Amino acid sequence: MGAVDAGAPRAGPPASAVDAGARGVAASASDAGAALTGTRGPGPTVAPPPRAADAGAPPAADAGAARGSPDASAGLRVDAGAPRARDEADAGRRPDAGTPDAGRSGHAGDTAVRVEGDAGEEHPELEHGLLCVNVGDGGEELVCHYYEGDLPADLDDSLDGGPRPQVVGARHVYADGGTSLCYAGTPPPDTNPASTTPPCLQNPQALEPFFQWLLELERTRRGRVAIAQLGASHTAAQFFTDTVREALATRFGSAGRGYVAAGKASPRLVSSGAWRSVEPGWQVLDAVHNKAPHEAWGLSGARAVGRPGAGLVVGFDEKHGNGDDVARMQISLLEGPDAGAVEISIDGKEVARTAPGASSRVKVVEVAAPGRRHEVELTALGPGPTTVFGVTHERMAPGIVYDSLGLPGATSMTVAGYSQEALVEQLRAREVDLFVLFFGTNEASLPRARIDGEMRAAYATLFKTLNEASPQAACLIIAPTDRQSRRKGAWHAPESMDLVSNQMEAIARDHGCAFWATRLVMGGPGSIDRWRRANPTLANKDHVHLSALGYRHLADMFAFDLLSAYDAWRAGR
Repeated sequence: MGAVDAGAPRAGPPASAVDAGARGVAASASDAGAALTGTRGPGPTVAPPPRAADAGAPPAADAGAARGSPDASAGLRVDAGAPRARDEADAGRRPDAGTPDAGRSGHAGDTAVRVEGDAGEEHPELEHGLLCVNVGDGGEELVCHYYEGDLPADLDDSLDGGPRPQVVGARHVYADGGTSLCYAGTPPPDTNPASTTPPCLQNPQALEPFFQWLLELERTRRGRVAIAQLGASHTAAQFFTDTVREALATRFGSAGRGYVAAGKASPRLVSSGAWRSVEPGWQVLDAVHNKAPHEAWGLSGARAVGRPGAGLVVGFDEKHGNGDDVARMQISLLEGPDAGAVEISIDGKEVARTAPGASSRVKVVEVAAPGRRHEVELTALGPGPTTVFGVTHERMAPGIVYDSLGLPGATSMTVAGYSQEALVEQLRAREVDLFVLFFGTNEASLPRARIDGEMRAAYATLFKTLNEASPQAACLIIAPTDRQSRRKGAWHAPESMDLVSNQMEAIARDHGCAFWATRLVMGGPGSIDRWRRANPTLANKDHVHLSALGYRHLADMFAFDLLSAYDAWRAGR
């Protein structure tokens, strides 16, 4: 992604991490009483300006925002100015009207996802939280829901136990002995230049700006490096992003959990130290089921709209935190002349209250509080409806932040249809160093005619938005996983599978992004069926989604390739 200085609130990474010195200025927790200061900028080579969530430093706010003077002991209120609206949906939406088991008890985040599947299935089957039910008059389509309240009892074991991927002979080898069709990590130096075997991670040099920030973090143990992954079900399931986040935090440290959309309770958030709930009176909407163009959505394509008096909670307990932590939180919501006011409380104490604005826009309120564990409670005060997008939580400590921004059923075209102005403002507040885009699995089921035109146009829109939000960020496109649909009693690749994969590789090349060849990593065409038949299984019966263990396998291999590329770049410094 091109490094365009469009008056951005922060500059790109230093040409040399050594010359740049430590990014940010360390401060004690007592400094939290100072007014919250600005974002990363060019600055001198030895002491660059502070950056959001630097170790011990007070939290940063959006460029150009009016800053309050916070109270260090209870919760710091900051109005982050005029960002625009955007929401997020991890997996907390109502199923389509009329879908099977819509009223099933125990579901917490019931996300409806339409996928092609086995027409012979006539009864529900629950696998790793994915309930697939055949619908239609003998048609070959399943409707799958994430009934997270009904996750199998052995789900945690499936994540923490079982075999892990290995690298053998420069190839990824996964649970059942399956092998990648690409080189894992950095290809060995004796690789034949004429070999047709590609590396799994292609064009890693595009990641140099991101690698420079990682190197500075690793050498100085100061600063915050932020990654935002936008995608569909594979991202919203949380298993993939949780695994990558943990792998990076183990090496570079954790600067916090990051973004969580406002929405229904979701047990999938708990393993990463987050939880949420909504009282009656809130409606959770998303951009897949509400297709009006150019609406303001949150970072995961959803928003929660509440009636006066209704409350919602988003909580965090930083697994890498300690008693000396100071936490930085951002609450993104929609304000306007008809919008209801919001009371913001941290751990039961009111710290801020919004009022209707003169125009419709995204508002980001930033607060801070001591400690690693916090509950952010938002209460709609009326008189109009209150719209909340999400809450972020970060430790003011050096490390990685990895935002999981997924909407089940989404495509790149879905996100390109949001209000891009609203999307820019919310992403700008996140100060992203690396954008990871993980779409394509849903696009593969579309007619070929839509891929050349609509998909390419969607990515052009997205890259314009990402550049405006974080001009110096690097970008990485993850190719779609292998998938199949059932036709005439057999599983086949969708019509557009190859076209989508090839187009995404070309889009990555055209926009200066790295590219991870997911389908080759899995073993090539038809690998989704092998993953399904693996013991333990790595894919769900819909031949589209992976099992919890499958997502962890995929994430382990991705993290290995990313860190191998970083180590190879670092060794050449």
